[in-house]
Amino acid sequence: VVLRSKADGTLSYYTQSAIDIRKWAPGTSSTMDLTFAVPSSLTAGIYDVLLNLPDASASLTNNVNYRILFANGGGVQETATRLNLLGQLSLV
Repeated sequence: VVLRSKADGTLSYYTQSAIDIRKWAPGTSSTMDLTFAVPSSLTAGIYDVLLNLPDASASLTNNVNYRILFANGGGVQETATRLNLLGQLSLV
């Protein structure tokens, strides 16, 4: 999971080891519970919540060209970053 500040574009990454996308099937819906501790150093504001689905290979995991993008329409795919936009949250 990635939080991106709407104010300055800063990215904060959080690992979700319980998510196994290999079990997701085309044409079905999947629900996931995302749990992570937001550090107190994160500034209050609005953040995009994005899902990063990198390749599992150590040599490709940081290569954005190998990130998985959802096939959904409606602005879910960010082709430039190859991240999937899930929604927004507000930190107060």
